Amino acid sequence: MSDSFLLQSSISFIKRAILALSVLGFLFLLAPSVDARAGYDGLVMSVSPQTVSVASGASQVVHVQVQNTGTETWYQNGDVFVSAYSVNPNYHTSPYRGPSWYSDHQLGQLLETSVAPGQTGTLEFFVYGPPAFTGTLVESFRLAAEDTSWIGSSFDLTMRVGDTQTSVEATPVANTPAVSSSSNYGGVLVASSVNEVRAKAGQMIPLKLAFSNTGSTTWKQVSLQTPGAHVATGTASDFRHLSWVSDQIAYRDMQANVAPGQTFVADVFFQAPASNGQHTAMFQLVADTVELGDAVVNIPVFVTDGSPALLNQPVVNQVYRVGEMMEEPRVRVGIDQVTGQEVIFSANTAVRVLESDAKTERYLIPAQQAMRVNYNVKTGQYVFESGGVVYTAGDYLRFEGVDHNTIFTVASFSDVRSWNTSLNDNTFRDTLELRFNTVKDRTWLINELQIEDYLYAVDETSNTAPDEYHKALATTARTYALYAWEHKSKYAGEFIDLRSDTYDQVYHGYGAEIRRPNWVEQVKATAGQSIQYDGQTIIAAYFSRSDGHTRSWVDVWGRNVPYAIGVSVPCEVGQTMWGHGVGMSAMGAVCLAEEEGYSYSQILHHFYTDVDLIKRW
Repeated sequence: MSDSFLLQSSISFIKRAILALSVLGFLFLLAPSVDARAGYDGLVMSVSPQTVSVASGASQVVHVQVQNTGTETWYQNGDVFVSAYSVNPNYHTSPYRGPSWYSDHQLGQLLETSVAPGQTGTLEFFVYGPPAFTGTLVESFRLAAEDTSWIGSSFDLTMRVGDTQTSVEATPVANTPAVSSSSNYGGVLVASSVNEVRAKAGQMIPLKLAFSNTGSTTWKQVSLQTPGAHVATGTASDFRHLSWVSDQIAYRDMQANVAPGQTFVADVFFQAPASNGQHTAMFQLVADTVELGDAVVNIPVFVTDGSPALLNQPVVNQVYRVGEMMEEPRVRVGIDQVTGQEVIFSANTAVRVLESDAKTERYLIPAQQAMRVNYNVKTGQYVFESGGVVYTAGDYLRFEGVDHNTIFTVASFSDVRSWNTSLNDNTFRDTLELRFNTVKDRTWLINELQIEDYLYAVDETSNTAPDEYHKALATTARTYALYAWEHKSKYAGEFIDLRSDTYDQVYHGYGAEIRRPNWVEQVKATAGQSIQYDGQTIIAAYFSRSDGHTRSWVDVWGRNVPYAIGVSVPCEVGQTMWGHGVGMSAMGAVCLAEEEGYSYSQILHHFYTDVDLIKRW
């Protein structure tokens, strides 16, 4: 159940997007592809004001002074003009956006025509109080030379919406924003899912924390930050994960509303540091703007070169078990609707021409000899022609190769890849069939083949994506196809189990198979494995990308499905969701495999709740 998706050129996501290239095959660049480049560097000197107080819907001008410490001149206009982008995550839609912005994530213009190396320039922009919002926001921005390079480190800008206090004037950005204390605030840590961690460098660690409000004031908003971090100087916490709000803020809930006596639970993710040895992950709870001294988390982290092992955490089963074995299914894929059209094709081996369910053999056609077949709607007959012989049949015709290695080329069918017009995916394994159905009054050209051969040609990923992601996707795609084969409800009466397009899973035939040997290897590595819940094959929905959280089946399609419950996807926090949002996020799965070291079993257990991996053939 896949969806086409666009690939945003976020610096961290462009690599995963190219690897995943799945769930689609189209590449659109929505944001400038920039990275830190030699010659472009800068030092943020001040942000004025650093804290903005505005009414909802009102605007405030901000000036950022930046010294050019690189060797390239910055320009106000031109192809490489300097502006700022929202970051953490890169290019996210900022709540500060307004009519003077270039887009929902790009803003600002230099006041100077140019800023030479050694000089200090001023970037000016307006921020806007979000309509119908009251509270405090913190956003991170970073300067960039358009389509060329990032400039310097990011800076934070705090906005108090609905607060009538005067904005705080320019302050050096090297200081961490101050928070106040109050005797009315109190809180304690009451539970932590992790007390100690042993992990390899860079490994993601999930953490669930529970805090109790022991004061007399309701916490309107809460955050978890790393003590002593100096974000604006470019020094990020060693534990920073992609899901963090900024370099120093690991978690924020702007609408927490935790009353006195209530307990608040936060799901936090952090990353093991790069260097081996013992480290301590520290998180300070801040309620509104008050640091709560008794609500500090200290977690020893032992970094090794071995596989990650979280102490005090349940172990997820990472292997399949053998279920009730069966013969490998043969799936029927609707390749093309050819009502009223002639199908022209040939094969690399001899082909048996069979008629009706009885499979009465009519002809044996030699290899490479052209064949033509069509269904005449007016007469209700099938007309076959090859080598000067014309045959009229009263029932459907089937064309079987010698074995599954027979490759048909359908000359009358065109499916050219947009990214390489020399590739026409009109080749298919095993068996073809032409069949009219009265349910929809249409004629399908059908490709019947073994389910594993079908999976080789499911074109929902590139050849270069991580192996564990390939395995997870192969298992998911196999499960989706197996469910369709078992139930035969979606296309009842049409004599097909699946379509070859985005109505089901994109299937491009033998051409897609031979272009992606790595993918084929991972399909083979998981052969026969599918996903079950309570002994039954699941509907293995998947989609392109989440916005940091998948959706439950009941929220999208209105039915309670226990294995399709929404889960967090930290890698995708701040992103725009592409697709229906149910089941496995393709981009999220790539991230878990590539950046977090997840096995395919762990990926599947993350996205599908309480399921089992079962080998059936």
